[in-house]
Amino acid sequence: RSVSFFSYEHFYVMYCKFWELDDDHDMQLSKEDLARYAEYSLSSRAVDRIFALATQGARAEAGGGGGSGAVSGTAARVSSVHAGIEPAPSADGPPMMTYPHFVWFLLSEEDKSSRTALEYWFRRADLDGDGYISGYEIDHFYAEQLHRMRCMGQEAVDVADIVCQLFDLVKPRDPRRGISLRDLRACALGGKLFDVLFNLNKFLTWESKDPHAIREERAQPHATDWDRFCKREYQRLALEDEPADQYGEPDAMAWAEVEFGADAGSTAPGGSRESPF
Repeated sequence: RSVSFFSYEHFYVMYCKFWELDDDHDMQLSKEDLARYAEYSLSSRAVDRIFALATQGARAEAGGGGGSGAVSGTAARVSSVHAGIEPAPSADGPPMMTYPHFVWFLLSEEDKSSRTALEYWFRRADLDGDGYISGYEIDHFYAEQLHRMRCMGQEAVDVADIVCQLFDLVKPRDPRRGISLRDLRACALGGKLFDVLFNLNKFLTWESKDPHAIREERAQPHATDWDRFCKREYQRLALEDEPADQYGEPDAMAWAEVEFGADAGSTAPGGSRESPF
């Protein structure tokens, strides 16, 4: 099945994710609402930067479009619908995120390999707007991640070492100035830099080389991160709508299919269940 087009499945996942965060259902998210995304994966400094730039509207986010990939193509189509219609927050109230802005966030957060997503996060990491992510900016965002990891009892990499690792990963053309958007686009794993700085759960998953994520990628080698995310979330949402078993809980093997794919828990010769690993 083609995944190069915006589909009902994509819309359903986007809207449900927004609805789950919007507790009062006023079609606006506060900083506190967005902070709950993906079980508090985002750092508070990431959330602050998202809201700081959200008032510029969806049209500004389309500036880096034209790239390949399902996310960038979807983002371009969303832009044609939402660009220019986003109202700025009222001056006498706290900043709020409405649905069009959430769409930009979700597309960029769940597939950081597209050109559009790289620009979205680059603009949030580039605090001084000089076109480079410097060691100072990496230090600023990673300091909170480091604190969170230590509070969790996780073995953490110090700031100086993480700066060296990220520069070694991206290999910027001008390391004295920092990492440019061009450098990130030239690096196959450039989007991982933003997981390190902004999303603790994704950073830890990458660091630990989570076997679930590896298995999912191997099962769908031609799918993007966005495609895999939508499929996984759509199955989860559909499963939640299904009748529970006699104990009031969804069927365990159905959850295995969501986590590991349709082949999970298949019956092996002799009638035994195969391990999903």
